[in-house]
Amino acid sequence: MRNYIIILLLFIAPASYGDDLTQTQINKEIAWQVLNAIDYGQTRDIANKCRTGEIYEQNPALGSCPDRDDLPRYFIISGIAHYALTKYFTNFRDDWQNVTLVFTAGIVTNNYRLGVKIDF
Repeated sequence: MRNYIIILLLFIAPASYGDDLTQTQINKEIAWQVLNAIDYGQTRDIANKCRTGEIYEQNPALGSCPDRDDLPRYFIISGIAHYALTKYFTNFRDDWQNVTLVFTAGIVTNNYRLGVKIDF
């Protein structure tokens, strides 16, 4: 647990340095966080289905059959890290947000097409 707190602090510290976000950037960050939450719910469903061989997780950071108990920690850290990096990347913030929004939306859409449900 101590390691996770250290990791969070490493991401939170840079977030205090960047310029304030514009309203458009705030909206993009909210949209990404919503997609991250949906991906979390879908990954919970995948964690159930991979045990029967129905479908496997494609994120190498989580492994092909992630443990549901590890998922909240991973997605909370990724949400905090995304905000911290968004705040920190002042020179190419819009590009960062656009790329991560499109990438995450693609993941969520692909999961949906594969029949992955949102499991909260």
